[in-house]
Amino acid sequence: MELVQRHFPLLFDFMEVTQVNGNIHSGVKKLVREVVDHASKSFNAPGNRSYVEAAPSEMFKDVGFFPALPKKHRKANYAVDDKLSAQTECRKQSHGHPSLSPGIFTLYCPHGVCYGFQVMTKHESPAVPFDIFKSRFERAPGIIIYDNACRLHAYCLNREPDFFKDTVFLVDRMHWYGHRSCCHGYNINTYKGRLDLKGINTQVNEQENAGLSRIKAQLAYMLPDNFIFHAALYLSFRNISKNEKL
Repeated sequence: MELVQRHFPLLFDFMEVTQVNGNIHSGVKKLVREVVDHASKSFNAPGNRSYVEAAPSEMFKDVGFFPALPKKHRKANYAVDDKLSAQTECRKQSHGHPSLSPGIFTLYCPHGVCYGFQVMTKHESPAVPFDIFKSRFERAPGIIIYDNACRLHAYCLNREPDFFKDTVFLVDRMHWYGHRSCCHGYNINTYKGRLDLKGINTQVNEQENAGLSRIKAQLAYMLPDNFIFHAALYLSFRNISKNEKL
């Protein structure tokens, strides 16, 4: 039960309140087994994907900078994308400039060290972090904390369920209060039994990205190569400063 409490706090709470004389009800045990069995089957199903055929020079042509995370996997086409192509793309509300890039998507470790960034060609959506994790990681991260984690979780499981099956998706503390209709399984404060989440600064991305506003005006009108160089140089010095304090 300690393991359940640590990794599945909502399930633990349910099992605890339905106990009879300190024992888990037989009906609850059966329900949990059926839920686990049903969930496991979805990860064992073969993925419905096809890979985009592109020359090596095209595969790595993205405008991004991840010096320690080179691309490892090809981009794929997914059946679910064909079904959703006629629908409005799920994305965060944004009112950006009509001709300039929406910005960059940055990736940080819990200590505030930046792994790199991807220049976005469209307004931020779950597709951006999904492409980074799937193309640059041999294995998916164990924990992903993101303000749109609920939609990113669904996006990932609809395309690469096996790759992300061991990943815990959590919404950062500041943005959680805006997720009124989301499952509390995305609430990081629910996982009180996980020592690795206690005291973690879930706003590190927001805080570090605020510093980028200092060079925003200069970056806005640079050509891609110049943009990458200046953004990478700025973040490199920030990383050096952060590492010296660790």
